[in-house]
Amino acid sequence: MIVIADTGSGIPENFQEKIFKAYSQADESITRHSEGLGLGLLIAKGLAQKMGGDLDLVRSEIDGPNKGTVSGCSWQRTIFRLLTSLLDL
Repeated sequence: MIVIADTGSGIPENFQEKIFKAYSQADESITRHSEGLGLGLLIAKGLAQKMGGDLDLVRSEIDGPNKGTVSGCSWQRTIFRLLTSLLDL
């Protein structure tokens, strides 16, 4: 499993169940600070699933010392070996 962590603004708890749905945005106002269509995580999850794995939200906090988001991505070992050999990892 690959774990991805960031120290961004985090994902509000009431929105976490929607993050892998099409056109989902925590802030739908026209004055929001983030751009995008709300498709990135849906596409990433779909690609991971096509490779026999998945993409999941591990945790997300909007304040405090652990502010940010941690996600996990897994896929079949054969795909991982192929990707690592192509990237010389």
